[in-house]
Amino acid sequence: MVNPKVLVHGYIDNWWNPWWLKNKLKLEKEYNADVSIVRKNHLPLTNTRTFVENAKNVQRACKKYESNVDIIAHSMGGIDSRWYIERLSGSEKVDNLVTLGTPHQGTKIAYLGYLTTGGRHMLPNSEQLNKLNTDGISDDVNYTSFWSNRDEAVYPRENAKLPFTQANNIEISKSHLTMQMNIYDLINSYDEVIV
Repeated sequence: MVNPKVLVHGYIDNWWNPWWLKNKLKLEKEYNADVSIVRKNHLPLTNTRTFVENAKNVQRACKKYESNVDIIAHSMGGIDSRWYIERLSGSEKVDNLVTLGTPHQGTKIAYLGYLTTGGRHMLPNSEQLNKLNTDGISDDVNYTSFWSNRDEAVYPRENAKLPFTQANNIEISKSHLTMQMNIYDLINSYDEVIV
């Protein structure tokens, strides 16, 4: 049986953007899986909350399934998902986490969103990111992070890597936007990604 897939969008993004709906339909067709998109907010450009708050939305989306799930998350959505897995006992519910252009170690680009709490939390060495990266990742979840040498939103670009030896970090040459637009094709290009 194929695990349900939960898609988690990033900062100032929305669940109803065309690329998320396209990816949902493609994943449903190709995986024959139930796929849902986490709904953090309904209005464009308003998802600026912290990943501590957003993790509760990820939790709600995952709890609706009886079986374990796989999470595929873009940008800040990867940190939202990690907070759920590592701080809200989500490791009991999640088998695989695949992140796309997620600033696991922060991004200096977040200074552009400094007036929002979510933006400040994505800065390198923020207290919240330090908590995640000091405590480590769950041994019960398979982690894969796609990071790019062409990422326009994570700087330094290597900060999209998970800083743990048991994580699978895959360097690609796609832009930040391209990663979220073609999730199915990206994941299926690499045999080592488990979903």
